[in-house]
Amino acid sequence: MKRKLVILGLGLALCLSACGSQPETVTDYGGTSTQKTSVERSSDTAGEGETGADTQDGTEDTEGTTSAGTSQGKLPALPPVQLDGEPIWESTFALDKKPVNISIKSLLRDTDKPHSYQLKMLTDDPEYEKETVKRIFGDSAKELHGEISEANGDVPEVVDMCMAYSGMDLNQKRETDAVSAWVDEKDYTYHTYEGYFNDVECQMVIVLAGGYMRQIIMSPKNPGDAIGAPECKEYYSIQNHLNGENYEIWGKAIVLNVMSDRPNRTVSSDEELLTKVKTFAKDMLQVDIDPEDLKLTKGEETGNATKQEIVFLTEDSESSATLEGAIRDGYFVEYDMGHAGSGYSMCNNGMFAVTDKGVMGFSVTLEFEIESVLADNVELLPFDKVMDAFQRGLQENFDTSKINGSKLDINTVDFLYYPAYSDEKPNEATLVPAWRFHATSNGEIGEVYINAIDGSWIMALYK
Repeated sequence: MKRKLVILGLGLALCLSACGSQPETVTDYGGTSTQKTSVERSSDTAGEGETGADTQDGTEDTEGTTSAGTSQGKLPALPPVQLDGEPIWESTFALDKKPVNISIKSLLRDTDKPHSYQLKMLTDDPEYEKETVKRIFGDSAKELHGEISEANGDVPEVVDMCMAYSGMDLNQKRETDAVSAWVDEKDYTYHTYEGYFNDVECQMVIVLAGGYMRQIIMSPKNPGDAIGAPECKEYYSIQNHLNGENYEIWGKAIVLNVMSDRPNRTVSSDEELLTKVKTFAKDMLQVDIDPEDLKLTKGEETGNATKQEIVFLTEDSESSATLEGAIRDGYFVEYDMGHAGSGYSMCNNGMFAVTDKGVMGFSVTLEFEIESVLADNVELLPFDKVMDAFQRGLQENFDTSKINGSKLDINTVDFLYYPAYSDEKPNEATLVPAWRFHATSNGEIGEVYINAIDGSWIMALYK
């Protein structure tokens, strides 16, 4: 079993950064645009009723027929969360003679007060790397310029990151494969360091990709040292369903059943653990995190609350029917400025491993810093109007060649945040609320993003 400190969104992040591209530019949303931003337009129409009602009453499909869509009465801007329930909005029409069935049965979100930020993209700053290494490792910091590998005892997550940027196939690699620990290329650099954090020997790799995106991973060389159990050479995450429905099996053991006599040794409250993460990010990474962007307990809004616990393993634990020697200690805390859930986040994101002693390891992707808060509670377009705009946007913008089955289905939508870039100042963006629709045809074929403030089409991402 291989230990895991989850690297969020690495695959797509590499695609975006290595070629030097950015997410698709969206006009009118940049903070310095001569036209009003979506946030400003929303403020102007506050109290005027249903914004845009005169332009979104119906849509015309490619076959020349009109389909206005039906819903369960008038829907608010943020409908209640539901999973595979009764459809809250339905419509059928055609795209290039391909049937389209919209039946929104699942709607996910984790906030009742959508906000908007003015963002500034990070830039190449050599002093940031030096300062970060100094803050975390202090005088114990040592640069690694040779090769590293799992077989040599190097941190697997650090090795994986170096291999990913070096173009090595992680699915084919073996534990004996080695990779350079220090690379300076035109489009990216990554530098690996070793040192002591809280008296535990760790390794860290700092990546700068595309001149603006930083990815940083740090983890103990021997995970058990972080909890005073050096015999534990591995650590792993286990999803604890707080309602008791836990059936994950390692070997022949249902993990949380056989470990019920060994409760999690971390006893700090959720608030205390989240504060430890926020303080670490501010003090060590120079990143100020909004508490709403940190998640320790997930799924509360759907009635299935879960926590990712950390389980430390000895060499013999996996072969034991009772996971003898395994220890539950600590939790993984997810950081996601974009609130993308299990999907790819286009904003700062990451994962922190935290115990009563504080953060013991982390993996983060950093692209932005917050310049200012534009609105604490943005006024959104009523959901019915969003759906009308979404249907029209599909007809005008969706690439029908991506439909690989007999029809296109859209059943799931979730609420998140999207960084809309400025034409005038390409290094600035506005974080705007958005709806993400999941399009399926013989499996999921893509995602469509619609601005939640004015219903405008943002983009489609195809798989």
